[in-house]
Amino acid sequence: MAGRLVTLLTIVVIYMCNDSVLTQPSKPNIVMILLDDVGWNDVGWNNKHIKTPTLTKLAHDGLILNQSYTQPVCSPSRASLMTGRYPHNVYMDDSTPLGRDAAEGLDLGLELLPQKLKKAGYSTHATGKWHLGFCDWKYTPTERGFDSFYGHYLASNDYYTHKSGRGLDLWFNRQSVKDKDGVYDTNLWSDRAVDVIENHDVTNPLFLYVAYNAAHSPYQAPQDVINSYPQIADKDRRTLAAMMSVVDEGVANITKTLEKKNMMNNTLLVLLSDNGGVPSAGNNWPLRGRKGGFYEGGIRTPGFVYGGLLRRKGVVAQGLMHLSDWAPTLLTIAGVDISDETFDGSDQTRVVLDGGASTRTDIIHYLASSSPGGVIRSGDWKLIIGKSRQVGWDEDPFDNPTATKGSSKDRRQAGQGRPATGGDRIQLYNIKEDPTEKSNLASQYPSIVRRLRSKLITAHKTKTVVPEVVTTTAGHPPIFKGVWSPGWCVGGSNGEAATLVNTDPVVG
Repeated sequence: MAGRLVTLLTIVVIYMCNDSVLTQPSKPNIVMILLDDVGWNDVGWNNKHIKTPTLTKLAHDGLILNQSYTQPVCSPSRASLMTGRYPHNVYMDDSTPLGRDAAEGLDLGLELLPQKLKKAGYSTHATGKWHLGFCDWKYTPTERGFDSFYGHYLASNDYYTHKSGRGLDLWFNRQSVKDKDGVYDTNLWSDRAVDVIENHDVTNPLFLYVAYNAAHSPYQAPQDVINSYPQIADKDRRTLAAMMSVVDEGVANITKTLEKKNMMNNTLLVLLSDNGGVPSAGNNWPLRGRKGGFYEGGIRTPGFVYGGLLRRKGVVAQGLMHLSDWAPTLLTIAGVDISDETFDGSDQTRVVLDGGASTRTDIIHYLASSSPGGVIRSGDWKLIIGKSRQVGWDEDPFDNPTATKGSSKDRRQAGQGRPATGGDRIQLYNIKEDPTEKSNLASQYPSIVRRLRSKLITAHKTKTVVPEVVTTTAGHPPIFKGVWSPGWCVGGSNGEAATLVNTDPVVG
């Protein structure tokens, strides 16, 4: 009897000392890491010359997303991620970023992912780049579901001075931060993420959004890290590689902190990029195109999922995924009923947790101003209707010793020649057979062109109207003591345009 009592007490003591047993919340933690302008060939698991050992290990030990699609530029991608909708269905253009002089923001009539998770009991925190509107405080992160925000509102800033043009753009919640001059942006965001995790009450679920502005221009990094890439002759490319290495170190600190807090086993960590890279600093090889365009290099980006929730690991998912899929997927994983929600995205829980087949067959990448113009992916086929620039393939000779070295123009055309299909109004590619988009098959498969064209026409019928945007000096830093500050517009909702508060002259 005494022996059994001792055994029972031992079990109880072991159980009580196991923090992961006692303190895990019933809902999973979610860490969403979004990179900026990081192309297919800018990460270590696709390019061995980029030193991202942590990211590469997480990717290989988790689930690599081999067909992860975005919008071609920053704001539309972030809008899709936060709403689960295509930008053209939330009063936004599919391929135009928000401007710092424009009275605009993500429509206030929309309930965003962090707002939905907050209702489900999550602590919600964001750090890094926002770029979904700032002229009205209501557009800013802490008014859109985040308990805290440490970062910048605009598209880009200096990584050390935290200024965009003449104005400072660094915020903690509603307070402008003015004492971080000389501290590197990426380290600020990583340190803030670590601080959030360290101070998190582990009995509650956490949603942490880490939106690095790396590797967006300006190309800046600590000099000692830049010096670790002596084999890369091009200054911008060498600096971008260093920027990725600093991100890698930050993610390593984030994952170590999750492990230290016994949170990783109940955490889903997602890493994505918002669009393709910008040559010659960024690189999308072997894909065609670049940021701002709808060839694969502009919209097919590196990504992976990692964490204790994954039931299959070391898997490469080949199915279609789009940024709009993440809202319904994460909400489902968080136990939120989405049956009454309106999403363009698909619930991809089966892909994320089990490495299963994608539930998505089509992606409406873009709708032009008039029907049937646009870009659509359906199964293996991709249709482009409308004039497009002649954009080639940006081989990266500085990561590939056998490639042709030379000017930016030489890099764009290394071994490829000018593409013949860039100026064609109708382009059809079989992405499975021709992922580098070298063979326009439109004339050979007119029935497929007609079928995909019909889908574009249908999508145009429900496209929302983008409100007319006023460009103004009303928000310029001299008006707000040298800071890019909210407070100069009244945000619009349900398709209405934002209106100005100040009466400064409209920029011509």
